[in-house]
Amino acid sequence: IVEVQDESIRLGSERSMKLEVGSVLWLEESDSRQGYEINEVLSDGEILYYIASSIKDSGTALFLYIGSPPTQLEPAWEDMKLWFQVQRQTKILGVMKQKGLSSKYLPQLSVSGRVIHPGQCRRPSSGGNCDHPWCGTPILVTSPVGRTVADMVRVGEFRAEEAIRCCHDCLSALHTAASAGMRHGDIRPENVICVTSEIGRASCRE
Repeated sequence: IVEVQDESIRLGSERSMKLEVGSVLWLEESDSRQGYEINEVLSDGEILYYIASSIKDSGTALFLYIGSPPTQLEPAWEDMKLWFQVQRQTKILGVMKQKGLSSKYLPQLSVSGRVIHPGQCRRPSSGGNCDHPWCGTPILVTSPVGRTVADMVRVGEFRAEEAIRCCHDCLSALHTAASAGMRHGDIRPENVICVTSEIGRASCRE
């Protein structure tokens, strides 16, 4: 559960949360509470996502995704993209974590939860959500953080060496996922993250 109290967090056209640099989200998972500060706002050309850091460990960068609120029932492309990015990825990464499946070429689930919106929540005791537009909005936090291949190509930084290494890393990620009976189905530059390290590596998200 993410507690939203910062004035820098706003609701765009009463539809989706809009975070700004410096916004702080408090997330509750089971019996623990964790805070995340927004460090950078990113876009893949269709949806917004964020680079954040834990309040307890500000030196570690994480990807933070905000899903589509349950009240958004229209089958808009943005909503479908958000569902694919957050709800579907949360489920897949959760299954991988339960099975003990791990690979440095695949994203790792750090935490997932849902928003606690400003004001009193009038959620029915039987479950479900109240009538606030944010109620029940899912949040996904993953690691590691890097740049998409699409971004690197756009600025001319994706050279032949990176392309060869990226192909190797993506094949390794697909092999690991396939060993657990999972298939990616949407390999494209926007979904491949290049992580900066001593030798560099690629991570296939979603």
